Amino acid sequence: MLPLIGQKLSQGHPREASLFMAICIVGAQTVMIPVALAAGRFAHSWGTTGPAAFLFSAALQSLH
Repeated sequence: MLPLIGQKLSQGHPREASLFMAICIVGAQTVMIPVALAAGRFAHSWGTTGPAAFLFSAALQSLH
């Protein structure tokens, strides 16, 4: 998905294509870091079965 977003953003701006891709990557990483830290804290206190089951059911719901 990330390359497609970068490609859409850079349409009409071929010189800035690498800049747009870099912005997409940095943006994704800044979101992933706090989510990973929160997931680690919740997994430590709740265990891994509950959150994993919730995420699996959410993934199944998104397919329908």
